[in-house]
Amino acid sequence: MNCNFIPLDIKLDLWEDLPASFELKQNRSLILRFVREWSSLTAMKQRVVRRSGQLFCSPALAFEEATKQQTKQNSTKRYITKEDVAAASMDKVKNAGGHVRLITKEAGPQDTSTKECLDDGASVPSLTPCLAQAGLTVKPPASKGYLQAVDNEGNPLCLRCQQPTGQTKQECKANAWDSRFCSLNCQEEFWIRSNNSYLRAKVFEIEHGVCQLCNLNAQELFLRLRDAPKSQRKSLLDVTWTSKLPLDQLNEMVRAPGEGHFWQVDHIRPVFGGGGQCSLDNLQTLCTVCHRERTARQAKERSQVRRQSLAAKRGSDITRFLVKK
Repeated sequence: MNCNFIPLDIKLDLWEDLPASFELKQNRSLILRFVREWSSLTAMKQRVVRRSGQLFCSPALAFEEATKQQTKQNSTKRYITKEDVAAASMDKVKNAGGHVRLITKEAGPQDTSTKECLDDGASVPSLTPCLAQAGLTVKPPASKGYLQAVDNEGNPLCLRCQQPTGQTKQECKANAWDSRFCSLNCQEEFWIRSNNSYLRAKVFEIEHGVCQLCNLNAQELFLRLRDAPKSQRKSLLDVTWTSKLPLDQLNEMVRAPGEGHFWQVDHIRPVFGGGGQCSLDNLQTLCTVCHRERTARQAKERSQVRRQSLAAKRGSDITRFLVKK
């Protein structure tokens, strides 16, 4: 039918506000099925489909198609660190030439073409491609700034994708801190992968603190406890929480409730399984109880994987059968 509509209008039975073609009996059943399928997707999956920009008849198939087109990363590190950025910048300079500079929010760029700090603490001249290939490595900055690669034409490269940011040399010199990224998309993806507070805020924008496993509105529970008198807070906690959480944790939630006591951002594909440094698509909101249970299950899985790995290693090691003469 090539029509756009708001699924909530269907749920609220507001058919009069919808296109006339929706009134046809044969179309109505298709639309109801579409809405049921759309509602079965989590808020994060719905976001993926919306951002894909594709026309679709099946929300579930549209999500599968959108995720196929995404580049899958595989990292067992939770966040991108300044050390990771420094290593990526150095690799870019070694492979493509140019130099690196230290950029900070408080000051202008410190061009490291005049001084480089090596592993042994010594200072050397400009890191040219030939010197880079000789195996020199730069220590990550201990300051609040980032090491940023600059190509041979003097263009600063994006901290996220290592592509030119598109700013002129004059703009870069005037405010190097604003030349960290080539686009708003790269900026958002970088902060999601490197800053826990930003990541949590973005997940909250989409899922509003509602647990994706048990559907508890954990954010609402937090606000109720926070605003209630201390003497009444314990009674507001569900029996599930009081029976499954440690006493010291419950006491802290009652004494000084904080948002982080009630819901956490969880990796759908766990970090130990390669789901670290991920986009929002691999994240979900879990209440504290569901997160605690899932973490315990994953700990058992990790332990089992380690035991299997150790058993395989020992089984392939024939040296223990050899006898010294």
